[in-house]
Amino acid sequence: MATNQQATKTALVTGAFSGIGLATALRLAQDGWRVYASGRNVSKNGELNAQARALGVEIKSIAMDVTDESSIETAIDQIARETGRLDLLVNNAGGGFTGAVTDSTNRQIRQLFETNVIGVVAVTRLALPLMLRHQQGRVINISSALGKAAFPGMGIYAATKFAMEGFSDAMRLEFKILGPDFHVILIEPGYIKTHFGDNVNNAEPATQATPYGASYATLAANNVQAGIDNAPGPKIVADVIAKAARQPNPKSRYGVTNTAKMLMFLRRLLPNRAFDSVMFSISGLGKYAATQRATTKPSAAKLTLS
Repeated sequence: MATNQQATKTALVTGAFSGIGLATALRLAQDGWRVYASGRNVSKNGELNAQARALGVEIKSIAMDVTDESSIETAIDQIARETGRLDLLVNNAGGGFTGAVTDSTNRQIRQLFETNVIGVVAVTRLALPLMLRHQQGRVINISSALGKAAFPGMGIYAATKFAMEGFSDAMRLEFKILGPDFHVILIEPGYIKTHFGDNVNNAEPATQATPYGASYATLAANNVQAGIDNAPGPKIVADVIAKAARQPNPKSRYGVTNTAKMLMFLRRLLPNRAFDSVMFSISGLGKYAATQRATTKPSAAKLTLS
C-alpha cells in the first residue's frame, strides 16, 4: 500500500469547487494524479463530486482558506499524513472586483491582495517542505493576461496579477537552487466563462463622490460580464495546466485564449501611448468619455476627464 502511495504523484488545487479550479482537479485526476481539491467551504463541493463520479475518478476535498495560515497548515498536514508527498501545487484560489482604482476602498484592496497575492505565497511556502521530501515540486500559479496589460475598471485585480507575475519570476529562479525537478509556472488566461462574474460586481460604494461619472462602475462591470459571457469555458485552461504539469521541461508561462495572446503581443509591440489608445477604445471609455462631455457642465467635465 505504501509503495503505491509513493508511486502516485499528488496534486493540490486551491479554489477547486468551481470554475478553473474544478476543471483542473477533474483533468488532473483523469491524468492519474492523486488530487486534493481545496476551498473555504467543503459543503460547496457538490458539483465537483458529481462530475468526478460521472468521470469515474476520485478527488479528495479538503477545507483551506488561503488567507488563514493555520487553515493552510492543517490542510498540508493532512496531505502529508495521507500521502507523504506533494508533487504539484496549483494556486488557483482568487477573487476580484470592478471599479476605478481611486474609487476602491482600502478594505477592498487589502482583502484582494490577501487572497490573490499573500495567500498564494503562504500556500507555496507551507507546501514546499513536503515537496522537498522527494526532491521535486512544481508550482503552477494562475495569473491572467491582465497581469501583463491592465484593463480600466479592473485595476486592482490587475495589480494583484502583476504582483503574481513578479514573485513567480523570482521564485522560479530561486527554485533552481533546489534542483532540476523544481519548477514555477505561470498560466495567463484571458476571459474565461466562470462564476467569477458573480462576485465581481459587488464592489463597495465609494466613500466619496466619484470624479468619473455615476455610471462608470456599471460600465466597468458590464464590460467584464460581457467578456465572460463570450469566453470559452474553464476546460481550455485546465488542459493547459495539465500540459504544464506533465511536460519534462515546462515553459515559464503559458498564454491561454487567442484574445489573451493578442493582448500581450500588442503590449510588447506598441509604445505606451499607442497601447493606451487601443485600451481606451476597446474598453468603451472613448464612447463613455464623449457621453460625459456632452452631458456634464464644463467645470464638471473638466474634473471628469482630467
